[in-house]
Amino acid sequence: MHRGEFVIVSRDLADKNWLVGYYADNSPDYFYKYNRATRKSQFLFTNRPQLEDLQLAQMSPISYKSRDG
Repeated sequence: MHRGEFVIVSRDLADKNWLVGYYADNSPDYFYKYNRATRKSQFLFTNRPQLEDLQLAQMSPISYKSRDG
């Protein structure tokens, strides 16, 4: 699977199959079907396929001091 923040996007009523998303700041989001019984995942899609082969910059926080303190 991919690096990034792991999120269970959805699951079936029997809680056997999960839709899992991986979100990262330097790549498109990837989605997998995960079967809990077999512990196997199947790639489904990415939200921005045109960005898959590009090197994206990592985000980092920026803070500014305001005039009022």
